[in-house]
This record gives sequence, structure tokens and C-alpha cells, in this order.
Amino acid sequence: LIDANDHQWHTHPLDFIVATDKYSNFPDELVQRQADGKVDFVGGYTDPNYELVVSADPDIVFLDGSVGEHVSMADKLRKSGINCVVFYEVVEVSDLLKNVWIAASAIGMSEKGNEYNKQLASTIDAICAVTDIKTTKAFISLSTSDSPYVAGSGTYADTILTSVGAVNIFSNIKSWGMVDREAIYVKQPDAIIIVYEGSPVTSDREYENVLRSLNSMWKDTPAFEHKDVFIFSGKAAELLSRPGARLGAAAELIAKVLDPDSFAAAAYWDRCPKYFGDDYADYLRYQGGDLLI
Repeated sequence: LIDANDHQWHTHPLDFIVATDKYSNFPDELVQRQADGKVDFVGGYTDPNYELVVSADPDIVFLDGSVGEHVSMADKLRKSGINCVVFYEVVEVSDLLKNVWIAASAIGMSEKGNEYNKQLASTIDAICAVTDIKTTKAFISLSTSDSPYVAGSGTYADTILTSVGAVNIFSNIKSWGMVDREAIYVKQPDAIIIVYEGSPVTSDREYENVLRSLNSMWKDTPAFEHKDVFIFSGKAAELLSRPGARLGAAAELIAKVLDPDSFAAAAYWDRCPKYFGDDYADYLRYQGGDLLI
């Protein structure tokens, strides 16, 4: 929810935000403003509260066109005289770029939106110019369970995989779908990327513990044999589970773990661990820090 008045008095983009859903937690400055009471909560992501939205007195409300409750909410708010912007569902990178420009334009900063999109596209082009992983078979899992949900076609995570040249072994599945461990064994992935919802993995010992917890069929794959199992935990997990403007960061980290040799050849010191947590930004070199806010 945005207060778009008096642009000249604002010194930071976050000064515009008056309320969010309770799951919005990036960047850290936003979380601090929420804790300080400067930014209100208006419900969950899929169940925003109409009364709380109205009471925040926003000039503009941004909503997700892929969520039915958001579309219904936009209709109610417009009838109440509140301006609404409904974003496209993000499936392809182009959808994300459209949304960035729309958001910027809605608050009178279309040039900033154009600049951001050019930088983001440049980042992805630079990453793809380094990588050479066209035959790498991979998948992204939302857990380490025997029957996990994995990213199929039409997902943000699939877009990231394919944008860096990898082959998503579960592209035959539409959206996020559950697969059994036999399917993972049959597909024989070269790499496994896990969006880990447990405590952030911050040490080699914790990483090894996660690997030991995998079932036998996960372990009977080239990915496990060559230790090409990568864990995104803590704040890093959100890069893959939430379609947003941190696409460049997600693409860079995935490209680096899938093709570490190419990035090390380009810059010897540009190396990543097998796991990421809240410190993921420390490993970014192509995605500029100014693109993360």
C-alpha cells in the first residue's frame, strides 16, 4: 500500500509504503519499519483484510493478479474510490519486468523502472554469457521429504533454471507439483536445489546433516554422488519461492552452483558454498547491490 503524495519530501523508496501483508519481509529496512509501527499489516498474503486496507488510507494499492482474493479486493477497493494496480502473474521474466515498470510508473517513477529493468536484463545476460550448463539436469524442491513439491513449468523457479540454461527434469509438471521419490530416481538429476524451510544452514556440519537426512533414492543419483546438492535456507530460500525483483540474485547464485568452474575461470575468487542462508548477498558479483532494494 502506497502513499504517493508529496514526493519531494521522501528520501527513500520505503517512505512511500504505509502497509503490507504480514509476510512481506524484504528488505531489512522494511522489517524495521514494521517493528517500529511505521508500516501497518493488513492481513495475510492470500487473505487481505478490506477494513485494514481502507484504514491505512493508501493512495495506491498493489495486488497480485494470480491470487483470486487480490482480484476481488481490487474490485471492492475501486468501488470505494481507492486506486489499485493489479500485477501480472509472474511466469516468464518478461512478466516480472512488466510489473516492475508498472509499479514504478504508478508512483511517477517510470524512468527508474526502465533503468532497473535494463540493469536486471544486463545482469542476466552477463550471467548467461559465463555459464555453459545446457546439459545439466536439475530440479528445485520445496523440502527434503520423500514426496516433495517441485517446480514445474509455469513457475518462477522454473524460469530461473531455464534462464541460466539448465534443464528442469520436472518441466512436464504444471506449476508446483508433488512427486514421489521413485520419480526423482528415474530422472537421475545432475543437481538438486532445495528450498529449505528449517533453520538456516550456516555450516558444513549442518549441510552434511541435511544430506544424511535424504532418502535412499535421492542419494542414488548423480547429484548426490557428486555432492551437487545445494541448499537455499533462511533469506536465500525466499529468492526461489517468491517471484520478485530479486530474480537477478537468484539466477546468479543458481548459475554459480550449477557451473562453478566457469565462474571461477572468469574470476578465481568468485566461488560459492553448497549452501546459502541470510548471507547470500555476500556471494553476488554480477547482481549489483543497488538492485536489491
